[in-house]
Amino acid sequence: MATDSYLRRLLSERGWILATTAAVAVLYVFTARTLPTNVFWGTDEGGKYLMTAGWKYDGGLRYEIPYGGIENDPALDFFPDGSLFPSRDDDGQMILPWQPWFSLVSSVPLRLFGPAGLYILPIVCGILVALLAGLMAGRQSRATAPPLVLVVGLCSPMMFYSFLFWEHVPAVCCALAGTYLLLPLVRIEGPPVERRRTRTFTGFLMLMAALALRHEMAIYMVSMLVAMVVAIQMKLITLRRPGKRGRTWVSRGGLVLPAVIAAAVLCASIVVYHAVKSPSYGPLVLTAFQSLVRVGRYQAFAEHIGQVLMNNQVKYGIDIPDRLIYLGLAGLVLCLASRLVRRDIRWALWLTGAGAVATTSLYVPLYAPASRCFHSFVLPAPWMVLALLPAADPDNNRPRPLALLTGIYVGVFVLVSFLVDRSHGAGEWGTRFLLLGYPLVGIEAAARVGEMLASRRHAIQRYGLVAIAVFLVSIAWWFSLRGTREMQGSKCGLDIIRRELEAAPGPVITDQYWIAAGLSPTFASQPIYMISPDHDFQTWLEQIGRKSRSFVWLSTQGLPCAGTEPWAEGLVYRRRTSINSLVLLTYTTGKGGSE
Repeated sequence: MATDSYLRRLLSERGWILATTAAVAVLYVFTARTLPTNVFWGTDEGGKYLMTAGWKYDGGLRYEIPYGGIENDPALDFFPDGSLFPSRDDDGQMILPWQPWFSLVSSVPLRLFGPAGLYILPIVCGILVALLAGLMAGRQSRATAPPLVLVVGLCSPMMFYSFLFWEHVPAVCCALAGTYLLLPLVRIEGPPVERRRTRTFTGFLMLMAALALRHEMAIYMVSMLVAMVVAIQMKLITLRRPGKRGRTWVSRGGLVLPAVIAAAVLCASIVVYHAVKSPSYGPLVLTAFQSLVRVGRYQAFAEHIGQVLMNNQVKYGIDIPDRLIYLGLAGLVLCLASRLVRRDIRWALWLTGAGAVATTSLYVPLYAPASRCFHSFVLPAPWMVLALLPAADPDNNRPRPLALLTGIYVGVFVLVSFLVDRSHGAGEWGTRFLLLGYPLVGIEAAARVGEMLASRRHAIQRYGLVAIAVFLVSIAWWFSLRGTREMQGSKCGLDIIRRELEAAPGPVITDQYWIAAGLSPTFASQPIYMISPDHDFQTWLEQIGRKSRSFVWLSTQGLPCAGTEPWAEGLVYRRRTSINSLVLLTYTTGKGGSE
């Protein structure tokens, strides 16, 4: 009976949130079924696959490089070098390019379901992020919480990253879950929170999991501490437990539990480090401290703000006219100013600013050429300006604790990314290092819109706000569609190459390093080799190529020999296949051997 009562209450209070979450889940599953699973959109994904596929659990945890050509190349002379791929040091110990946690967890669905299982965790976490955003928004406005689920899940870069084999979305899910659990513990008003110790422990565990998955989550942890201090000074929150004679919940769990969990994460890292070597915070911290003493760098800080919020053209970013960038930045300034000025002009400022941001945002889906790299926080989700709506009650303009945290988080990220020179993430669709900002800003936007709809303002103003919100969300939905279509086109093109390579009559040799990443499942199972300045085609031909009757050369140009060199004697051209800008040339070696 108690369970039935709880379910009825849950459905009555959060039924629409659950319904919209189900709609997001259905669309995610449908979209995922249209994407090939044996190829990867981003090169980082392929590198992470090689990490995931290499874990072995027989007789203890160990790692072996998954390399289809290792039988003929045990020294890894023709295995790709670079930061994307695992390697060995001089002592034979494995060196991994990323932290091992995501690959360890993902190795289970990979074993159970094959490459398709790799996407289960990101997709489920993307759905949970939308659900958590709706639940957190529902604490402040029940009317706008269900639409927020759709906005975060479908009209933000969260949708794009949920279809990638990347740990960004799982890290965001853990961080948001930790915030969801911990935030009610510090509120001043409201009924007592049940199971405080459980919530505290689980909340900190989620935050530490986020930190273990992504290094940049340290920025969020620092922002939480800064926001807590500021919120206490502003009397927005309290850490005092009611009825405990001044005892604070911090003294019981807020300080002890983080230390215990951090120590556990550290011990686990040491255990895994004995099996493999993986990156640490050291280089980034050193770069940040070096940047602090370069006073001249701060002259470029204003430009950096624009690059993070609006657009950064480095790393093949989208080219947007400067006048539109300045227009969008001016729009953000006007929206911020609307929170500070007197009553009679604040709405005019906000409307003008929102229009400027929407104009800049519209340029990308309308006119910008196709691109794999889009470095911007605001443009793919222009609805975020709704979080800067003027307060419905101008006499009560104090920030909410979560809004304060969000503002500090974005500000600290801008500063830290300036110091470590990492304001962009190479191949990305929206700033992936700031992905957590989308649900956080969305929660504040839902609260602001909910306040306006519940106020006694004229109906025309309320309906006008709804129309503006729908327009801004529609632009973001357009962005999501374009990003998903570009991902589909890219992966389908790679899938054509994969089928050709799997049908190759012999080993494949290439000078295109991204083949090992974009087609890493094929690279891990078939003999595909990479030439380099130290190990060129002639060396490969003598060591490996002539052991087979035929081989396939994959590149953007012909074979790196004229066919008349003495070492190329016996090579006979048989077939040419063109795929976009790539050519696949089949040769026979003129000698017996295995296929």
